[in-house]
Amino acid sequence: MRLGHGLDMVRISMSLVGALVIAACSRESEQKAQLKYTGELWSVHIQTNWTFEETSSNVTFFANRGLGALEFSASRNNDSHAKDDDLHALAKQHLDAGAPVLDIACGAFSGFYLHYSVGDTYRRKWWLRRDDVILLATYTSDLSKKGNEDFVIDSILTTLKRP
Repeated sequence: MRLGHGLDMVRISMSLVGALVIAACSRESEQKAQLKYTGELWSVHIQTNWTFEETSSNVTFFANRGLGALEFSASRNNDSHAKDDDLHALAKQHLDAGAPVLDIACGAFSGFYLHYSVGDTYRRKWWLRRDDVILLATYTSDLSKKGNEDFVIDSILTTLKRP
């Protein structure tokens, strides 16, 4: 895929490399079993009551009770390390519209974040990078459910790593 600023991206098929294993993770001195999803370019821990679906271009996680969904897609910048300019090029539509963004660190990745609503839909979006990897994450829910899973989603994102 060709993106602005001479950035060549190659989409990685996560369905070929994704794995799900049980991992014991501690949080605030409480032992809690979590599932660990590991793809070729990134890994994340999710709660045991969550599941996922994969396609050739993304992975979507959601709780069994079905409030919202957290979708990830990853690309590798074959030319060099990913830079903030690369993330800004991907988020151009939102940035040009004047969306306020917040610089953020999510586990081993860094980048920026914004949230917005359109009609009855609420979205949180992250544009993240680490080394030569660009990771896009989007949480989507009904506007009436806004904030209900924020703590869980934020907890998931703090576990992001390179495998």
